Order: sequence, then C-alpha cells, then structure tokens
Amino acid sequence: MGIETHGISGIDVKMLKAQLHSGDPIALIDVREPGEAGEGRPLLAVNLPYSRLEVDAMQLLPCLTMPIVLMDDGGSDDRALRSASRLAGIGYQSLSVMNGGLAAWAAAGFSVYKGVNVPSKTFGELLEHGHDTPAIDAAELEAMRQGDEPPLILDGRTPAEFERMSIPDAISCPNGELALRAAAMAKPGQTIVVNCAGRTRSIVGAQTLIDFGIPNDVVALRNGTMGWYLSGFELDHGETRSFPNSVPEDVLAAARARAADLAVEAGIEFVSAADVRGWQRDPDACVYALDVRTHAEVARDPHPGAVHAPGGQLVQTTDHWIAARGARVVLIDSEGVRAVMAGRWLQQMGHDVCVLRPGERLSAAPPMSGLSSAAGALAQLDANALRAAMNGGASAVDLRASADFGAAHVAGATWSIRPRVAALEVTSEVVLIADDADLAALAAKDLSECGVTVAGVHTGQPDDWRQAGLDVVENDPVPDSQRIDFLFFVHDRHQGNAQAARDYLEWEIGLVGQLDADERALFGVAGHA
Repeated sequence: MGIETHGISGIDVKMLKAQLHSGDPIALIDVREPGEAGEGRPLLAVNLPYSRLEVDAMQLLPCLTMPIVLMDDGGSDDRALRSASRLAGIGYQSLSVMNGGLAAWAAAGFSVYKGVNVPSKTFGELLEHGHDTPAIDAAELEAMRQGDEPPLILDGRTPAEFERMSIPDAISCPNGELALRAAAMAKPGQTIVVNCAGRTRSIVGAQTLIDFGIPNDVVALRNGTMGWYLSGFELDHGETRSFPNSVPEDVLAAARARAADLAVEAGIEFVSAADVRGWQRDPDACVYALDVRTHAEVARDPHPGAVHAPGGQLVQTTDHWIAARGARVVLIDSEGVRAVMAGRWLQQMGHDVCVLRPGERLSAAPPMSGLSSAAGALAQLDANALRAAMNGGASAVDLRASADFGAAHVAGATWSIRPRVAALEVTSEVVLIADDADLAALAAKDLSECGVTVAGVHTGQPDDWRQAGLDVVENDPVPDSQRIDFLFFVHDRHQGNAQAARDYLEWEIGLVGQLDADERALFGVAGHA
C-alpha cells in the first residue's frame, strides 16, 4: 500500500525529548495497538492506535495546527507514517514522525515505561512520597471492621468496577465525588478508608479528603482490593451500594467555600463560557473542555461543548482525555467543588487548568475546519446477507476484539485488525464483521487502497449467525503472539492470579524510580525526586 507523505518530516528522538519538556504545545502519539503500547512507550506518549485513529483523533487532538509527533516500533514498521498521512488527509497541519520509533528512543537511553495510564500512576506514587499519605493494610482494616467503631470505607473506583468486586461494607464513591459527598456520609469521629483496586486511586482519594480539610481521620487502603485478596480475605461481588444523590445545603455551602479557597491557593481561575468559546474559536489554540460530573448528571443536563470525563477517572486515566502537553484544560461541574479538586491534581501533573464558573453553560464547540468524516459509508449487511456473500466467494474478515473472536466467530472468518488487513490473503471481495461500523470503515479504506472490494459490514452477534444458518466456531482463541489489541500485563491480576497481582503492585511502586530529572520536573509534587 503506497503512502501519501504530504511532506511529512521526521524528528530525531533527542530533539523530540527536548520539545516534550519545553512547555510548548506538543502531542506525542503512539499509534501502535494497546497490547504493544502497554509493553513499553515513552512517559508522555499517548496511545491512539491506528485501528481507531480517525475516529478518536478529534477528541484527543482538538487543534489542527498543534505540533503532533507520531511513533511506532521503528525499523520496518510504517504505521507512524501511515497515521501521519491519514491525519494530514483530514486536515491536521503540523505532523511529523519520530525517527527510528521506540527502538531509537530506547537506544538513546531514554526510559521506556510498561503499563497503562503511566503518568497518572506515577503521579499517585509521587503524591504518596511527597505527602506521606497515611495508609493501612488489609489486616488493619479487617480489625477495624470487627471493632466497636467500624470505619467508613469509600471505594474510589467507578460504579461498574465496584460491582465487579468490592471490600465488604464498602460504599461506591468515585474519587471525583469524595470532596463533595464524604462529609455528609461520615459520622463524627469515624475513620474514613479510601480504597481502589491497587494503589493510585486509594492514595489520590485519601489525599483529596485530607487536603480538603475533612475533620475525620482519613487513610488509604494499601494496595486496594488486590492487597485485600493477597492477604487472604474474601471480596464481595455484585454489590451496588452508592453515595447519596443529594448533598445537604450546609455541607454544600461549606464545600464550595473550601474549594474556592483551594482554587485561589492553587492559582486555578474560574472562567466564563464566553472565554471558553473564544479559545475554541481560535484555530491555533488547543482546548480540552471536560465535564467531570457523574454519568447521570451529564445525561440529564449535558454541556454540548464538553466531553464527559468523570473527575476521578480523569485524574486516574488522564491520557484517555488529554493528549497534548501545553494545552488549556477547562473543567466543568455544577457547583465549583469537583472541578477544582480534579483541577488541582491535573495542575500538579503539569497541565494548564481552569474551571468554568458554576451556572454558566457551554454551547457546542465549533467544528474543526477541514476535518472530514472519519468513517464514510459502508453497506450494512444482516446475517443473511453475510451468509450469501460468503457463499458467493467473499472472504470474511472479523475485526472484533481478539478475545471476542476467540469466544465465538463465524466459521471461515479470519481475525484481523486494521494495521494488518493490507497483508491479508483474501479474495477480491471482502465482507467485514465488526462491533463498530465506523472502525470497520477505516479498515475498509486500507483494503480498498490494496485493490480489494469491501462489500459491506456486518455488526451482528453469534445468535444472529446461528439463526441465519451460519456455522459458529467457539473456543478458538487467536494465538497470543497475534493479539496486539490485548495487554496481557494488566489482565490476570483480577483473575485469581496472585503473582500477577504482586507483579502489578511492584510495577506501580517502581514507576518513580524510572523518572529522569526532566520527567520528574513535569510533576508539581513536593517530595522525593
């Protein structure tokens, strides 16, 4: 497949490293698939895989003129150049490719970080180092639970994670909600224990309440639910206990006053909707408008010009929402508490943060000039049409997650992923099987450029296939070596694999030791270097 380069240049890894620490706007994008990126990448590389590139680009890269550097493995890997060409084709104007890819970065002696959400995880460890965030282990928590004055256990993860597994007696209260709601939930003198699955949200959640000045003693549960499991205690499953929906007026007033003081202390400004609209209309400004409220609040009363990023998850997985260094981040809530608390942490992670004044509303953001539709049109095929096309000699290519393909797939279908479809041995006509028609259309473009006709996409499920008379193959896993969409490193720690859990916790603790001086300087957290 030929690549239209659009005059795209390369950048040396040493020059790139300097630019990443200059404070000027720049985004380093790792276009490899999650299973590859999670095995090692630069600290500030944000994973936007080629399989999703044009679909997710606008949210992660909301400025067409901002400098963007694409990286892949290096050597014969051409995905960075392919990705740069695709982005140039939809209007991005300042694109370059990291010369030599990850191999050159490592050869230059720069740190390579394994895992997911590495900047956020590193920040959590630095926070604990800098503040000596108090923590207890699982045995201490169990003793407290059995004592005369049991603690209030608040689980700072998402409600879905809480339902999958939780500490007995815990209540779901995602980190972004803690400052607003914990004071109304805790009894006077009651110790509050904040937990997550591992370390980061336990530390950040506990430190949030401590910094907020809640009068109760607050501690993090060391190593979260993994620490609980490794200590031999049973986890609950299927629980749905959650924080109260309303906050008493006196508690809300006190929270607003405290958050306002903390905003002044941190230098976080409250801005108007007119300010944000002006920034968003500037073609050279990179602006992220992020709504940190709960899913229910956003569904009931959305800000059309903002992306939903629940506050606790925004801090925990910052690289899912913010790809550019040096961009302006506008946070939105309804009361001026949750946005300030999330903003304090983002600021200490090196981001330029402000908060939309409570009561003001954003309108829809202006479209990015020159940005075309990512996916285009593909014929939608039902299961009968899929069967007819395959009976007529068309090759079936299944683009779903490798795990889903392994669980059940149409007999005769081949599993693949966009970076690899051009190398497939297929007939001159292909039908695609996918969960997402937009993503299928991206792969179809690559196939079409290789002279393959894509007859359409089918988005059905195994029951649809069986009803149409198609044979379904079950329990036929894709070989592990081919599963570049799946990160094995983070998977088994919640599947009863004690060693995987220990390895994961050791990885988190060890992140700070990988930082070089420039990387450490990105974080505004006092404490150990």
